[in-house]
Amino acid sequence: MLSEESEAPLATTLIVVVTTTSLLSLLVSLVLGNESLRIPSTAAGLWFLGMVGRTHETTDGRYQRGRLMGYLTANPGCHFRALMAALDMSNGQITHHLRILESEEAIWRRKDGRLVRYYPLTNTMNPGMSDEELPVPPLSPDPNSLQGKILTLLDADGPMGEFPTQAELAKRLEKSQQLVSHHLRTLQKFGLVEKRKMGIKNRYKLTREAIFLLESNDDFTRD
Repeated sequence: MLSEESEAPLATTLIVVVTTTSLLSLLVSLVLGNESLRIPSTAAGLWFLGMVGRTHETTDGRYQRGRLMGYLTANPGCHFRALMAALDMSNGQITHHLRILESEEAIWRRKDGRLVRYYPLTNTMNPGMSDEELPVPPLSPDPNSLQGKILTLLDADGPMGEFPTQAELAKRLEKSQQLVSHHLRTLQKFGLVEKRKMGIKNRYKLTREAIFLLESNDDFTRD
């Protein structure tokens, strides 16, 4: 039978292990839920393992970066997770290739809410451009992106019979009307927002598809 003296250190050890595990789980959840944190964390992890900066250049590596460049040229503004899914690459692979392309000044990034969007670096597309001047990005209804915030506002207004104008949305979001128009076109293109003429003004409302999307997406909190 264990004595009280031997039980005490054992209990202390168990508490330390449980606490450490809980903190690590919380940190991992935070990083996975935020692209701007996950990308540098992945790069740091790869560097620690000796995979970044020491990886032997291969024909396959150049091919994968060619795929990335081709996709971004066709879909400028695509975000990190969408690139992973479209090109069927792992988190580590795509982080590695994006890092190389950025170091070669072939691409650049811009944060949008919790998303990180990537663009090819060209004479007509560069980091000095404002959001209004950039191409309409692919659909990304993340609640913290501007598109997600527009959907959330329209979702809140709809049940009360209120359908805001573009100018009203811009004022509430504290963004330029040009930028809001930019994203409304994308949402209309994907069938999530409908524009209706009411009186002398165009007003916006969610489509049934958008309402279903919000109801089935755990990232959006609906009352």
